[in-house]
Amino acid sequence: MRALRERTDALVLADVSTVEEGVAAARAGADAVATTLAGYTPASPPTDGPDLTLLARLAGVLTVPVIAEGRYRSAEQIGAAFAAGAHAVVVGNAVTSPLWITRRLVPATPAGVRLT
Repeated sequence: MRALRERTDALVLADVSTVEEGVAAARAGADAVATTLAGYTPASPPTDGPDLTLLARLAGVLTVPVIAEGRYRSAEQIGAAFAAGAHAVVVGNAVTSPLWITRRLVPATPAGVRLT
């Protein structure tokens, strides 16, 4: 982090999977911390939806902004993230993946309708 700061004015966003990683990143000088890696590393168990517990814990102990990222797919989850202390929420696949969107919408299609 020190070398980066000596070479650039860029902001640093730390992607983390645990509270410990988030605290270490903030102490090292990260400008913000994101829950991007929650559920994707050996240190964090996978969850079906977003890791709101991690988000709330990070928001409760850090002074830098905490960005909610990872499996946010509904308005309810986004509202819960802000209620848990998120500075911002990244929705990712919920708006950028045609495959994910299609899988969510096709079940509402009546049986026998031909999809082309």
